[in-house]
Amino acid sequence: MNRIDWLSPKPLFLIILLLGVYVPAYAFLKYDDWFSKIWPFLFFNKLKTTLEVMGIYAAVAATFVVAHRRAVRKPYTGAIRPIQHHIFHRLNFILIGAGLGTIGLILFFVGGIGGLLEGASDRTRAFAGIQGLFLFLNTLASAIIVWSLRLMTRPTLLSEKVSFLGFLMVALLILALQGQKSTLFILIAAVGIIFHVRIRRFTLPEILIATFALYCALMSYHIYKQEYLVLGRVVSLSSGGQFWDTFYQFLNQQFFGNFMQLQTMAVLVEGMPIPLQYQYGATYWAGITLLIPRSLYPDKPLPSTGTFTEAFWPDAWRATGTTLPAGVFGEGYMNFGIAGALFVAWIAGTFYGRIECRRKADVDDDFGLILYAVMVAAMLHYFRGELASVTYTALSIVLPCIVVTRRLKAAA
Repeated sequence: MNRIDWLSPKPLFLIILLLGVYVPAYAFLKYDDWFSKIWPFLFFNKLKTTLEVMGIYAAVAATFVVAHRRAVRKPYTGAIRPIQHHIFHRLNFILIGAGLGTIGLILFFVGGIGGLLEGASDRTRAFAGIQGLFLFLNTLASAIIVWSLRLMTRPTLLSEKVSFLGFLMVALLILALQGQKSTLFILIAAVGIIFHVRIRRFTLPEILIATFALYCALMSYHIYKQEYLVLGRVVSLSSGGQFWDTFYQFLNQQFFGNFMQLQTMAVLVEGMPIPLQYQYGATYWAGITLLIPRSLYPDKPLPSTGTFTEAFWPDAWRATGTTLPAGVFGEGYMNFGIAGALFVAWIAGTFYGRIECRRKADVDDDFGLILYAVMVAAMLHYFRGELASVTYTALSIVLPCIVVTRRLKAAA
């Protein structure tokens, strides 16, 4: 009997859904959860709504599993894309050069390192108009991934390994300057998944320990960019209590702040179609136009995060521009009700099934493995974010990897 691969799409999907929907249910009903304290909402029948949402997500889980099962069983017969090792360094230099050129342009537009650090806590508003430019920085993440894969699977000289370590430190520093911990999470998790698939499968305890360590590191980075760079001091850990107690409370708050799928869907179930009307695809159009500066498109529609927040917490939206994502299934419900949520689940199950099938089809398909690793690493952000922004981030990491791979026919 095969062991469960905890880093494959189906188990990971079910774990995230469990953490975001069923684990917080009791605290949510008691108004003792983080969401109820920060985003107050008056429910007419909270128990009934909560049970309905749990039923919707049970149907979402079943739909995803069925779609994934069908997709993964269909043989992959497409082309494969192995890394071109004989000219790897010349091709990888293109990715590195693109990333370094991009950071140079960004520094020019924002007025140097100081301007970049000042806006790191709220990049959306601080750098409005050049948001799309930041995506090109992710070519550095692409270079890290393909170079890591090369070092994992081929014998290389010590000089190349030392060069990689030097590049890795510089690239991570540059990527951290953009203020997006989600990008750092996807990058680090993707490299871990590649090691898990190609070199040695991690055990469940190893996955849990590594996940906790990564989470603590990213939250420390979050505190630094959100508070220390803005205020010159750390507010979250200055409540007067013991440091480790306040740090634990902060980690707990941030953790459950990422798993609010039950709460956000409950608001939608009770709050639609009044006061929020069904969007019938409008938020997806907003996602397509997301990277167009508002100065060029003044009537650009709000993305799903803005639409959701403006409808139910207008004061937070108008006063500070704070937004709350409903997740991709909440966004599906926002557009087409239960049918929308289930359709998104079917598409997601089919997509993840196909990339898993491709990954298993040929061990030489390096691009297929990179695509698989990045999209699996991005799964959490699809649950907690919006479709467009997560997809743009993932594609900005995956697509540049085409540069260092070549297309071949799959082995018969």
